[in-house]
Amino acid sequence: MMTMTKLNLKCERAPTYMYFRKGRWVYYPHIKGEIRKEITLKQNKKLLREDTPCSTLWLLYDELVNAPSDTLSWLIKKYFKSKQFLELAQSTQDGYHVYAETIENTKLKNGKLFGQVRFAAITPGAVTKYLDSRKLKIAGNREIQFLRSVFSWGFARDICKSNPCKGVKLNPEKARTRLVEHWEYDLVYKTAIEMKSIFAPAMEIAFLCRARRGEVFNLTRSDMKEDGLLISRTKGSIAEITLWNDRLKQAVELARSHNKNTLSQYLIHRKDGRAYTKNALDSAWQRVIKKALDGDNELTEKFRFHDLKAMGVSFHKSHHSGHKSEKAKAVYLRQTDRVEPTGE
Repeated sequence: MMTMTKLNLKCERAPTYMYFRKGRWVYYPHIKGEIRKEITLKQNKKLLREDTPCSTLWLLYDELVNAPSDTLSWLIKKYFKSKQFLELAQSTQDGYHVYAETIENTKLKNGKLFGQVRFAAITPGAVTKYLDSRKLKIAGNREIQFLRSVFSWGFARDICKSNPCKGVKLNPEKARTRLVEHWEYDLVYKTAIEMKSIFAPAMEIAFLCRARRGEVFNLTRSDMKEDGLLISRTKGSIAEITLWNDRLKQAVELARSHNKNTLSQYLIHRKDGRAYTKNALDSAWQRVIKKALDGDNELTEKFRFHDLKAMGVSFHKSHHSGHKSEKAKAVYLRQTDRVEPTGE
């Protein structure tokens, strides 16, 4: 059970479910029938430390407990507790939380935050204005796609009367064409091996199985079948078993060698047995790429981990990707076709 750390605190009688942990104040409520989630308390985007007065904590407590139930923030929080959200891959959930924080904390011309607006008052025009205001155009697209999912969930349950994101035109996006060459892959893989990074086996599995990062890091030991490795694909793609060959077997063994003394359901996992978070994976990958770029080799352009799926699809004998449609498959096929000329 959590207890308040005994330090030189200005507030020794904090509100219920407020605790001082790891150098900052948090709110950790116990609500029957709901999943508990620790909320780090902030004021003006700054963490509340040990010198925070009681009056500030009680003010925030009142806002948390008596929060209105008709705002966009309330709707998003309701969605985050839904079965639909909780069944998403962990990497997707982490991304949605980032989008939500950006959307809710966007300041409007009237001084209010977007999260404080009544969701029933949000129109397609308001969503378009939000999108237009975003300097990061692609990130803005992802945020609106997330918001569309939130309103769609609410509309299906008679919480919302409409989905204001429907029909909003997203910013144009150029298809990514970066094709990782084998020599580039080998240089980064060698760097990951030297660093003893979890991304060494992850790179191999992503390339050989044409898998997304989330699919690789969600692999469990039960996915190791007699004839191959089961990839449970996300985003509507079709699950498949990639048959064993020596290279795939070696990649799996390398994955199992990391934290091998820790019991976990995951094939690649943290020292405590839990899955890696999105932020941890982002940071670890950037460390590998940075070292590869700084090394004494010919690598001059970074690439994303997600590009390894496209590399795997492009160099696969049948360009197999697990996608249901040719349109979706084309996103990952980045090698120009070589076609015989028309015969007589």
